[in-house]
Amino acid sequence: MGGKGPDPKGMGKGKEDSKGKGKEDSKGKGKGKKRPVDTTGNTVTAGISVFISLMWVGLIVGTLDRGWHYKMTHVWNFYVGLYNMEVNMDSLGGLAIKLIARAVDAGNSKRKGKSTSFSSNLIETFSRGEHTIQNIRDQMCNAEIWTGGLFSSMCEVWRKMLWASWAGCFAFSIAIFFLMFAAGCTCLPLTRCTRMTTYVVMIIALIFAGGGGAVYAALTFDFDLWLTDIGLAISMGTTFDKGFYGCCFCFILTLFPPMVLMCCGTKMPTIAESKEEDRLAEEADFLEAHPEMKGKKGKEKGDPFGKGPPMGGDPNGKGPPMGGDPYGKGP
Repeated sequence: MGGKGPDPKGMGKGKEDSKGKGKEDSKGKGKGKKRPVDTTGNTVTAGISVFISLMWVGLIVGTLDRGWHYKMTHVWNFYVGLYNMEVNMDSLGGLAIKLIARAVDAGNSKRKGKSTSFSSNLIETFSRGEHTIQNIRDQMCNAEIWTGGLFSSMCEVWRKMLWASWAGCFAFSIAIFFLMFAAGCTCLPLTRCTRMTTYVVMIIALIFAGGGGAVYAALTFDFDLWLTDIGLAISMGTTFDKGFYGCCFCFILTLFPPMVLMCCGTKMPTIAESKEEDRLAEEADFLEAHPEMKGKKGKEKGDPFGKGPPMGGDPNGKGPPMGGDPYGKGP
């Protein structure tokens, strides 16, 4: 009854050690410092997207006038670009036609008694110069009417070339826009919504980039056969030029941004993590709008970290727990 209980100093020391050690362990091992989010992969993806979009711009601008098809015939040479084209008659057949046209003009001039150069001017119109594909399409359709289809359905061939030109310009422009859009999306704060949006935008860019090239190839692959059936040209297998192959290369490069983002980008939150973030954000917004509620929830639920002691007494407080101090002196 009157004897001393267990050594209060020793128990106090044990209590302090357990508290100190517990705090250190909880800080060092349990909680720890959260690793900073590495956004290097996102930045690299954005840079790649911008670089590839600039390559598409350079391809379009550099091949507007020539570079998508090259066809040499016995008379004309056609250098077809994405929107314009160049025609010349730098060939033996072209030279012969020019000489014949001059001879015809000379004969007409001698017969009529006045100088005329109608045939030479007509040949000169088709001999050299830069034209839009639509202009050549119109001329070829009119020439097909005059010749009765002698030159192997010129109108149909150039109508397809014009459609391919429009499709390519439209599709590649949309692909460039969505590539730039994807670069911007990768720089947004990471959420499940922003990451899914980035993937969707990149897929749309791929569809337009690849679809534009595929449509162009499907509409113009038979350009090689034009004029071969009447002996004015020979088939070389294909007339596609460096611009088309550059398009294929750029399409392959367009595959890299989504792959880099998927492999090296910041990990996308799971559905559960996304819901938890939304819940915490809603709770923070509510407490910010109602500051008087900040301590009440902890008190009502017995939160040891809220204001006021929890129900049943504070086990780590100064006051003795219910039932007396088992480590104090006996009565």
